[in-house]
Parts: sequence; C-alpha cells; structure tokens
Amino acid sequence: MSHKPGIIVVHSRPLSPLLPPIVFQTWYENIHIPDVLATGHVSSAARYRLTSPEANNSMPFLAVYHLPDMNWLHQDNCQFWKIPLHSKILPGDHSSILDVAEFKTEFYETVDTVQFGEPADGGNVPSKLLLNFFPQSKQGADSRSLHQSALANLGIGGSETIQQSMKSTLFKADQSRPHHPAVPAPRGTPGEMEYLCTVRKLGLGLVDPAVI
Repeated sequence: MSHKPGIIVVHSRPLSPLLPPIVFQTWYENIHIPDVLATGHVSSAARYRLTSPEANNSMPFLAVYHLPDMNWLHQDNCQFWKIPLHSKILPGDHSSILDVAEFKTEFYETVDTVQFGEPADGGNVPSKLLLNFFPQSKQGADSRSLHQSALANLGIGGSETIQQSMKSTLFKADQSRPHHPAVPAPRGTPGEMEYLCTVRKLGLGLVDPAVI
C-alpha cells in the first residue's frame, strides 16, 4: 500500500471554568503534543489561535499534525488511539481532558503543494497559517486548478502579493479514517467542506500564530 501523507486538524476549546487557559495550554504543549510526537509517526505538530474577526470563534484553538502516511491510523497497533487523555494537572476527579474541553477532529490527505520563493532558514516553523475550507465547486477540475482558485480566495497568486517565502498545500477531506473511541466523530454533512487549502508564511518564527 502506497504512503498517503496528510494532516490531522483538531479544533478545540475549554468548556469548564475549572480549566484556566494557561492550564489548557500547558497540557496541550507540554504533555499532549509530546505524547503525539512520541508515537514516531507524526512528523510535526503546531498549535494556533484564531485571530480573524470573520472566523467562527466557537472553537478558537487549532492543532495541526503532519503525518507521512495516513494509513498508519488503520494499523492494529497504532499508538495514536492509545495516547493518554488523563493528566494530574487537569481538574476533576478523573482528570480527563474530555471532561473539561471540547474537540473536533478532521482528517485530510495531501493532493497538491506549491512553494513560493526560496525556503527560508527555519522554514518548518510557520509564524502565520492561512486557511480556506471549501467544497469542490468545479466538477472535474484538477487539483492544481482547485488549488489556484483557493489561493485566489485568500488573495494570493500574483507576484505582488508574495513578499516572503510561503508554502501552500491543498488537502482533501478523508472521512474513511477512524476516530478515537472516546472522542465524538465530526458533525456536519459529509463532503460539505471537501477541501482545505493552507498557506504557511515561513521563516519568521512562531511569535504571534494566527489562523484566518
């Protein structure tokens, strides 16, 4: 079976007043993400905070995990589904993150990638991430045409808009992937938002991460 690179996108928000933002951040960055990376099958992970005034801020936090092969999620011994969800730093009798926070998980496979400019030093660390979720509006359109259309929607395409090194990837939603047994499956109409276009502005350092 050929490798299928892709990403896992996790939207989240604290639900309980007993979970201060700093504790949620500490659990995510110091406990959960290291556990995810320790599986050996996730090449990188990053967290972001929604900053666009047009965005739906009901789930203001976003985590993106890059996988060299999404097929790993189907293996019987896949450690991703065994990552602990409990921690002593969390509030509550059982200290489960699912008791005090809400998550929505989505899976996407890579279909096209475009690099603008030369990769900058430290280019694997984005300072800003632009997102465009959209349905397939052009029946029969190839992946590059869909990608260019998504970039145009983000105001990117002409050389005058590219002032720094950027990397854009087009992903297609993959609803065949399994979900953590303790986490509800994503809500919504299947295929409603079939594609995701991401643009990473590279080489500026993770100072003020944002998602638009």
